[in-house]
Order: sequence, then structure tokens, then C-alpha cells
Amino acid sequence: MPTATHEKFIGSIRDEISAQLKLRAKQSDTLGDWLKNIESRESTTVGLSSGNPSHLNQQSSRDPDTSFGHEDAAFPGLVIEVAYTQKSRELPKAAEDYILDTNGNVQMVVGFDTKNAKMYIWRPNLQVTSEGGYELSSTESLQTVSTGFVRFQKFLTTKRYQVFRNSEGVQNESAASLTITPADFANRALQPPDHMQEVIVTITPQQMCLFLHKAERLSKSIECGGSADVLPPQTKKRRRESTPPEEITSRDEAAYHAQETLEEERAAQADKDWVPGDVGSGERRIRRRQ
Repeated sequence: MPTATHEKFIGSIRDEISAQLKLRAKQSDTLGDWLKNIESRESTTVGLSSGNPSHLNQQSSRDPDTSFGHEDAAFPGLVIEVAYTQKSRELPKAAEDYILDTNGNVQMVVGFDTKNAKMYIWRPNLQVTSEGGYELSSTESLQTVSTGFVRFQKFLTTKRYQVFRNSEGVQNESAASLTITPADFANRALQPPDHMQEVIVTITPQQMCLFLHKAERLSKSIECGGSADVLPPQTKKRRRESTPPEEITSRDEAAYHAQETLEEERAAQADKDWVPGDVGSGERRIRRRQ
């Protein structure tokens, strides 16, 4: 089950992205109008397909911790996953599934390891092969290069992750902010032109530390007995009487079966007693045996 740390942290990240999106969308320009189409999809299931012809009927799915996308897009552009301890090892595989099994429609996967205060970023990487074809992969990097299809084709790799807080709970001053552009929210067909690309969401390391601190504080309050009211001594709790479910007993079942048998016998007897009326009279008569 999701922990308080997990739910509180991902909620803070989601709310901050939504707030900055809403603020930028209020500006009366073309980009502001386009951003009105971006919506939070929460944990809506993302359908995945391997793209292998032999696996056409073996689709899978993933439920992201939160996601954002264009309202006309089949897939979210931005997916965010939060992991703790050993589950952080699953983040690269999850990112690869989101990117490869949506054919690169997911533009950005952000992963947070709340145990070690780490942030990861994955993006699609489409390269031309030596045979003249294309190869799509998931590239783990913190460096953002040019926007649009050029960024989709080429990606420069830097370090794999960044630590935004040390083991003593102090912010890492050298950590970079999480920056998100319009191209990160939608697939290429729906992205605005390159001249409209700008950083529209920024989450600083300071904010990440604050979000994680509040999440850990909530978790501690729940697990270690935070403030809670206490009932007076000798208080009784009265629950409403539950309505017993309707159950068919063996006796009832036998009675139903006997009734059905009797009705079937009566119907069969009526068929035997029926005789046609006089020709042309339009009448039918029932003759009963003596």
C-alpha cells in the first residue's frame, strides 16, 4: 500500500506543476491558450504495447503516480513516478516501458527516490541506424537539449541522477532544478512550434527538500502516534445493525424446485387436454379426461 511519504510527496509535486501551469495559462498569448489544453491525468492507467508483431494481443499497462498530457492525446506527455528503497531499482524499467511501449509518445519520465533524495529523468532517444533505419531507446539524463523533433532525435548524456538532499537532510546546493517545457507535455503532433518553447514549470531543489520534509513529517505523525483525540473512559461504540444478506437455504431451494416441477407438469397436461374446435368456428375447446 502507498505510504504517507509517497502520497504526500507526489501530491506536492503534482500540485506545484498544476499551479504553475495554471498561472502561465492565464497569460493572454498563443502559448497561454495552448497550455489550457494540458491537464493532470493523475494515476490514469497508461496502455502499453511492445510493438512486437508477435505480441499484438499481449498488451500491458502501468499506473503512474501522476501524469500530465494534452486533452487530445492518447498518452500523457509527462509521467512522474515516486519510489522508496528497493523499488527505486524498478524506475529505469518503468521509464523504458512508458517511452518504448508508447512509441515515444511519452516525452519525459521523472523519477524520485525519496529514500535517498534522488531525482532521475528519462527521455526518448530516436537515432538513425547504420542500415538507414531508426532505433528508439530510453535515455537517462538530466541535460535538456533542443526542443521538438530535434530533441527527440538527439540526446546528450550527462550524469544519471542528482541528489537534492544529503543524508543529514540538508539541501544540496549544487543540485539543479526540475524544468519542464511545453514539448514535455504532448506528443510531437500536438506540440507548439519551437519558437514557443520556454521553461514553464520549475521545481527547485529547495522545493523538493521542503516537499520531502513535509511528507516525512506526516508519515512520522501517523506511524509514531501524532495528535489524536481520546474518548472518555468506559465509552461504548455502537455500530448500526447490519442487514443480513439474503441466503437461499436448502429447504427453500427444494421448495422452489418442487414448484417449478409442478408448473411444468401442469403445462404438459394442458397440452394433452387441448383439442381443436370445429372447422371454421374459430373456437378452441379444452377437453379434460374423466
